Amino acid sequence: MRWFRNAVLAVAALPLLYLVVTSAAFVYRARAADAMGARVALAPARPLGKTTRLLIFSPHPDDEVLGCGGAMAQVVRAGGSVRVVYMTCGDAFRVAVERSKRLVSVKPADFIAFGKLRQQESLAALRELGLSADAAVFLGYPDRGLMPLWLSNWAEDSRFRSRYTRVSASPYGHDHASCVGYCGENVLADVLAAMDAFQPTDVLVTHPSDDHQDHVATSAFVTRALEVAAARHGGWAGRCNLGYYLIHRAEWPTPRSNDPEASQRPPVALCGLDTDWTSRPLAPLDVERKRRALGRYASQTAMMPAFLMAFVRSTEVYGSLAEFPVLPLPGVVSTEVPTDVAWGAVPMAIRDPANDSILRSFQGEADIADAQVCRDEDRLFLRVRTRAPISPRCTIDVFIRYFGDDAEGSAGGALRVACGPRGRVDPPDITVQTDDQCATLAVPLREVGYARRLAITISASVAGMPVDSTGVRFLRL
Repeated sequence: MRWFRNAVLAVAALPLLYLVVTSAAFVYRARAADAMGARVALAPARPLGKTTRLLIFSPHPDDEVLGCGGAMAQVVRAGGSVRVVYMTCGDAFRVAVERSKRLVSVKPADFIAFGKLRQQESLAALRELGLSADAAVFLGYPDRGLMPLWLSNWAEDSRFRSRYTRVSASPYGHDHASCVGYCGENVLADVLAAMDAFQPTDVLVTHPSDDHQDHVATSAFVTRALEVAAARHGGWAGRCNLGYYLIHRAEWPTPRSNDPEASQRPPVALCGLDTDWTSRPLAPLDVERKRRALGRYASQTAMMPAFLMAFVRSTEVYGSLAEFPVLPLPGVVSTEVPTDVAWGAVPMAIRDPANDSILRSFQGEADIADAQVCRDEDRLFLRVRTRAPISPRCTIDVFIRYFGDDAEGSAGGALRVACGPRGRVDPPDITVQTDDQCATLAVPLREVGYARRLAITISASVAGMPVDSTGVRFLRL
């Protein structure tokens, strides 16, 4: 019966073999596409000089050097000013904490101690770039908790509690962190205060299409804060340039090697969508300073040296995004949902990379391709299109945060629409039509407070497993 057993084992191994082969093929195609993308010319980034006041928002310690270390070194050499605001202290990296403490089981105090270590690493990294400790602002918000603060824990009476440190306010003291509670309105206030205190000419923050949810939330808070600052002050805020840097996206950056003479390029999957990418050439001295600064993050280079050093390149890339105006759709009355013909006249509000990760390549029904938004007098219409036909196992979640008066900086509220399996919709008074690859929502404007500014996040999952998310995009009605 040995032949029968071998046959059974061979049949059982076929799915695993298929997974390995298709995954390897995906990685090969992705790297080949990125290699071809290296030939695409990028526009030069905005010049930085003596009058530059560069404010960088970093979700975790090390993100600021990975994305902007060269730009920081340039500004310092030119005699300009740089400040870095660290949203979290990176204290929820469990594997790194275990390695640092040489423990199998770690306690909340161990996570907090690791956060203090990462703060010290940040200060050492900034010194390599020519900056003093005064250039660092540590807000102390929860690592792996910024997105809940944007989505649900917005008000002071609904504080978020970190599952790692077991606290609901920064445990790091007044010298290095804001000690207010973990909620979204406090994050926005702290970000605004940092902007007001520094009055930057340029702000850099993580890209909303980053795969790390802390990075997406940081982008949302900073983008909104700059809107509020511009409405309140005009002046410096109205002239400030907002740019985005990328850290995590599928297999990017490729190749994962230490090659400081190579150019950095954005992922091909993110080119030609809704981001205008630019490239900043770096002098060899700036590249070397960036490399030394990254070396100061010993807790991180011990875990993923190839990933970190892949950011040490002769250039850095930054993107810009425009706020999307939601226009009325002529001919649509409040009892109708736009037809395919009508949607043909509506521009894309969101264009998301498709088939750019192994998971998304296997789950095309939850791989978001793009979204369109329009309105009539009574309702907001949103059409989400996926790469493959939407299956009954797929759930599409739309989260809308709507805002009151810009100068007040308040959030009017939030609305979450879950288009679940077999047509289930929550809340039920919102109309949803699903047709092949498209899910179309009709949302009464009263549900978003008749607001003029919205921030939309679209995510998709299969059988409860998250597959794709658009990040946060800002719309103007």
